Amino acid sequence: MIYLIAAREVELCKIGFAENVEKRIAVLATACPHDLDLIAAREGDVLLERAIHRAAVNYHVRREWFRFCPEVVETFHGTKTPVGMKTHSDIVRCAGKPEEVASALGVSVHTVRSWIQRDSIPADKWAAFARAGHASLETLAEAAATRSAAA
Repeated sequence: MIYLIAAREVELCKIGFAENVEKRIAVLATACPHDLDLIAAREGDVLLERAIHRAAVNYHVRREWFRFCPEVVETFHGTKTPVGMKTHSDIVRCAGKPEEVASALGVSVHTVRSWIQRDSIPADKWAAFARAGHASLETLAEAAATRSAAA
């Protein structure tokens, strides 16, 4: 789930991804000196979150924080899932640095790099990528089918 939360008193908002938005807001609220309000949430994965970040770049402040304004809210609602991210290599790269992906999945960095080189994520790791919001099972299957058809 992609969320848009705002710290209205300082005119900032955060666009992020979380499996449990309410829990994520509660965690952020403990570290933030300002009240946080959930402005919107929508279905989506990390690829969509990053596409929204790119689309709102003119309002970027720091990391996942943006100036809170109507244009950012409109961008949040209007950005579509990117079409060009269809290979397993793209999905792994978008999931983070190889070290981060390896740590999250409990595999070696060498293993993650081999997935990128071979453009192939083993099917037994697909659910972990889907749970983390990096890609849906359908996207992973489509990427595998496209790769097989091209081979």
